[in-house]
Amino acid sequence: MAESVCEVDALYRSACEGAPVYDHGGGRYCVLHCPSGYKKAGDLQEAVGNKLARGAYDFSGTIFTEGVALFEGFEFDEDVSFAGATFWMPASFKAAKFGGQASFRGATFRNDVDFFEAEFRGRATYFVDAVFRGLRTSFRRATFGGDTRFSGTQFMEGSVGTDFSETVFGGERTMLGAKFNGSAIFSGTRFDGETHFSGATFRREASFQNARFNGKTLFGVDFYEFLDFREVQVSGEIHFHLVSNQLDFHLIDFSQAKLSGEVDFSKNEFTGTTSFHKAEFSGEVNFSQVKFSLNTDFSGTQFSGKRTDFSGAQFSGGPNFREATFNNQPDFQDTTFEDATFENTTFQYGADFTGAKFQVTSKRTTDFRRATFGGELYFREAEFDGDTDFYRANFLDAVKFIGGVRNQGRELNPVFHPDGQVSFTRARMDKPELFSFDTVDLRSSWLVGVDARKFDFTDVKWYGMPGGLEGTFDEEIAALEKRGVEPPHTLLAQACRRLSANAEDNHEYPLANEFHYWSMDALRKEGWTRLGLIGTLYWALSGYGVRAARAFLVLVGLWFLFTTLYVLVHSSPFSFSEFGQAAAYSLSALVRLNPRPQSEELNWFQTLVTIEGILGPLQIGLLLLAIRRKVMR
Repeated sequence: MAESVCEVDALYRSACEGAPVYDHGGGRYCVLHCPSGYKKAGDLQEAVGNKLARGAYDFSGTIFTEGVALFEGFEFDEDVSFAGATFWMPASFKAAKFGGQASFRGATFRNDVDFFEAEFRGRATYFVDAVFRGLRTSFRRATFGGDTRFSGTQFMEGSVGTDFSETVFGGERTMLGAKFNGSAIFSGTRFDGETHFSGATFRREASFQNARFNGKTLFGVDFYEFLDFREVQVSGEIHFHLVSNQLDFHLIDFSQAKLSGEVDFSKNEFTGTTSFHKAEFSGEVNFSQVKFSLNTDFSGTQFSGKRTDFSGAQFSGGPNFREATFNNQPDFQDTTFEDATFENTTFQYGADFTGAKFQVTSKRTTDFRRATFGGELYFREAEFDGDTDFYRANFLDAVKFIGGVRNQGRELNPVFHPDGQVSFTRARMDKPELFSFDTVDLRSSWLVGVDARKFDFTDVKWYGMPGGLEGTFDEEIAALEKRGVEPPHTLLAQACRRLSANAEDNHEYPLANEFHYWSMDALRKEGWTRLGLIGTLYWALSGYGVRAARAFLVLVGLWFLFTTLYVLVHSSPFSFSEFGQAAAYSLSALVRLNPRPQSEELNWFQTLVTIEGILGPLQIGLLLLAIRRKVMR
């Protein structure tokens, strides 16, 4: 009669111990593989002990019941297999040492399991497709010396957490594509080789605080709540490629992380709050085409690598780059910002914002206050759709605001929105001759508080200026008052004087005249006492010497006034019927040609002639001055 065989799956029969003496479900099983909970615990314990004593470490398919899965401190000096094993009771491998390959492939842990300070020294360790159903799973302070694979591993719902804190993955390759349905703790963990989290899912908190990644690392993962990378240290490459484009986690935190290798977050979407507060990137960083949907914090962050790429990224919810430092020239080409803050940010070698869009929500501002730009700064075809503040910014090299192609006098892609408020108040320009606006629409109120006399304005259209765009002086004053600038008239007058000097140096005389007019008019509208009587008359008679038409009309008015007076006074030789003769006489008196007749005695007629002889040449002089400023230069 043939010897009976254990009914366990053929894959696991190599682990059988003793004859199949246990009946279950119509089949017979050995003591290791009997699925019945009624087998004697003592028999199983004895069988396990015998195998360990012989150095037979094949426990594949074994069903461990209460009281027998205690391997604390045991040293497995050969390959060991728990593949397909089931642990119904808490299993302890504390301080166990695995000298050869260790396989827990497809194992099921239905209760708590503890690998605290376990050492896996073999060439490979497999937990592929293993299932952990206990409340607590701990690999704390464990050491993995070879290739380690947790691909397809599941840490099930209801778990309090899985603890890999202070664990060392020292092999050349670690695969952690597991599903963590409870919290996952990798705090203080060290990854020395290439590490893959491809296909991993974290449904609760995942903490890598103080972890170290010394090799290439790939995160291809789904996050749902809190991803904690605070104070992490990365010396190798690290790539984040998300499995789906929609994430539901609430926070990802890289605060005070130190990343010295290449970092790649490109083409991902972060729908929760993201923080890189005081992180240090000393390698190349790639955030190109990333979408940040909520608050993003880069405050105090340092970028020291050869390249920092944010091109095509989208920031919503107020990205914060306050006090960040870029020790390179970051690429923000075609990046979209909403309510961005760059206050006190340092761009050591400038920055490229070509095609960038700066949008603001209600009562918010794009903030570059006290920012420092050490190298060339490009805003080519950038768009500032709302208020923008460069208060006390430091521009140490060339700055270029360049618009696009004009259509019917208007710039198709305006750099600054006409309804926005822009401030360069007290900004410092070390090389003002390299501070340029090319094909841009500007308001004079935007340059209040900064010396623009050496700025380069090329094909600029000014609101309210000759050849420019529709606008008025009162609109500029209202804009300054809205910004809380005090005193608005005095500061606008100063700005317009500087712009007038700039235009005159560049032989743009009509524009220089108009800025001169606005500078004088700003003082007059602040209060007539600012100009005094003479200054007010200067405005009334010739528009501060730049309104030739006004000077001419005043001259014609004087001529008509004195002609009328000559036919009204009794001592005049002219009557109403001789109005034409009186007009010719008045014209001669106006230009001091000593017309005849002249009265021999002092009377009203002679007094009027004398007064006209004084006022006429003065007004003619004002007219000639205005014509010279308009035409002859």
